[in-house]
Amino acid sequence: MMSIQREQLADGATGTAQTLAVMAAAVRGEIAPDFAGYLDERLRQVALSICSRVPGHEYRAELAALLAYCRDDVQYRLDPVNVERVQAPLQTIEFASGDCDDKCTLLAALLAAIGHLPRFVAQHNGLEFDHVYCEVLINGNWMALDPTADGRGGLPLADVGWRNPARGEWIYRIF
Repeated sequence: MMSIQREQLADGATGTAQTLAVMAAAVRGEIAPDFAGYLDERLRQVALSICSRVPGHEYRAELAALLAYCRDDVQYRLDPVNVERVQAPLQTIEFASGDCDDKCTLLAALLAAIGHLPRFVAQHNGLEFDHVYCEVLINGNWMALDPTADGRGGLPLADVGWRNPARGEWIYRIF
């Protein structure tokens, strides 16, 4: 049984903050009905499976494997017209599709499930916020992970550390 909650988003940065708060709650496992966030064993098993061929202590390779999964195996799909929909991580795995916030929510949950500290970065074009990606703390530095840059539709194929140029960015801490 899927729980769907609807609420009117505020305009501008306030609406972006509302969306980021829901994304962070989904990563932490605070969304009904199953509250399956980064501590859920099913997500940890998915993360471990994705990284199963990565040697131990090869953290950058873990990041690359998780990024590749969310970038390549989860197809980019728009939200319904006039709706900002945030899927829980297990829904995104089940549907194998989502938009930038869904892919980033899944990526952040998978990262956290195997011990990496993620955060979200919302980008704006000078007028409005129009994109979100993840960053992860590795060796004391924040590394960009953008799972929507999949090499399709004129987008580059992003690797660990690639970030889309933007007029400005807003960092949102999950934990």
